[in-house]
Amino acid sequence: MEKNFEGKIGESDILEIPVKDPRTTSTIANYINVILDFTNFNPPYWLRSDNDTGEGHWWYYFKQNNTVHVLIAEDVRKGFVNLMTRKNNNENLTREEIGSLETYAAILNTTPHIGAQQATDTYPEYILGKITNPENTKKTNRTKKKAGEIDEVPTVIPTITNKKYQNAMTLNTDSTAYLQPFSSVDNLVYENGQILFKGLPASAATLKEYFTSTEIDNFDLPLLRLFYGIILNRFAKTWKEDQSIEGYVTIYYPDLAKKLGKSSNISKSDVQSCIDSIMQFQTIMGIIDNGSKGTEIIPVLVYMGNDTEKNTISFASPYMVKVIKNVFNASIRKNKTGLPQLKKDGNPQLLPAYSYMIKSSIGKERNKKAVEIVFVIVSLIEQSGNHCPHIKAKTIIDRIPILKNSIDNCKTTSDKNKMLKRAFSKAWDILPKHTKLKETYQDIKLPLSTDVPSMSSLDIVYKFPHNGKTKS
Repeated sequence: MEKNFEGKIGESDILEIPVKDPRTTSTIANYINVILDFTNFNPPYWLRSDNDTGEGHWWYYFKQNNTVHVLIAEDVRKGFVNLMTRKNNNENLTREEIGSLETYAAILNTTPHIGAQQATDTYPEYILGKITNPENTKKTNRTKKKAGEIDEVPTVIPTITNKKYQNAMTLNTDSTAYLQPFSSVDNLVYENGQILFKGLPASAATLKEYFTSTEIDNFDLPLLRLFYGIILNRFAKTWKEDQSIEGYVTIYYPDLAKKLGKSSNISKSDVQSCIDSIMQFQTIMGIIDNGSKGTEIIPVLVYMGNDTEKNTISFASPYMVKVIKNVFNASIRKNKTGLPQLKKDGNPQLLPAYSYMIKSSIGKERNKKAVEIVFVIVSLIEQSGNHCPHIKAKTIIDRIPILKNSIDNCKTTSDKNKMLKRAFSKAWDILPKHTKLKETYQDIKLPLSTDVPSMSSLDIVYKFPHNGKTKS
């Protein structure tokens, strides 16, 4: 499985490459660890081993840490970096240089994927683990104790109230950060912290034709925000220790179902439904504007697999990790000279950045438009301080793309009014049920389920007066 190559002069960080399990017909991708070994020679990609693969010639499998190593010539890496740097600096490349850049990009983009899949096809049980045949296996109780190391599912969903990043977990196009659905991600690859499109580094401008606003109401945004809360909780624990944050998460599905207010009797269809939701998230990218450093396009959620014996589901989120770090940095109190204000323990003082008013149980509600109204209202109330929160119905609609699109797609005014009634009536019904507003704000007044707008009254203003927060 292993081979020490002479001529290795460096290696990449660990890449997560999607592969298919050759033992099943499932189309679900599994992600495995791949390292690029940079060499002072051109790897012989044309040579084949006895297994009719490139094993031992340009890739090898390191069993001790379950990692596939793929050989790449250092000249290819350097050539790609040099030409891409010049291109990004708006230098004009010659036709020959453009051809070289495309060749380098193709090698860097496709070779790791080919090597990873060949290795998985050769050593599936080492790389992906054994598949248990239920018919020949004694049935065991899939308890939380047997699930191993898992992440806790919070009872509330954090809502970003930092105004700079308040849309980071919404579909609202924003100048700082937001979620952008794609019509297709077939030609997109995320490697080394960068999105590659057809082998070349991509920007929001080059990918704009793949942006879509259709079928966006299929996305389970409350579930996505709950996953954000899981990573945020981990961040709170590890940041003080070593300034790190781990974006790989494993959850015990019965815990998730319980927090979402669902039945504790878990069936295969329940787990598959959750997996399907996660798979849908893989067509969403996070867009982050870094100012003079350009715009980043980052995967929002990457499905890492599930363990049917342990009842666990695993995923990673490069985008959420980035947003959590950015929100943290944006929340640090600064003095007049712009330096961070520190507490006695040396940690920075932080401005409020999140609301913890919305219960995770809101995730079981099927009317997602009503749920999004709840998120808008809670953010409004939490950001208003001691002032009386107020907002027009039209503003609420404009902040919720799935609601606005649905209204725009209605053919008649009557249908639009019905859509408004279903969304707002349900929102006012579940607002006190799935939030802590009543317990937190003294004498707060919330709309009745009959307080719904029509197309002729979109300027109606909803007010949420209260007598301040209760003293804890």
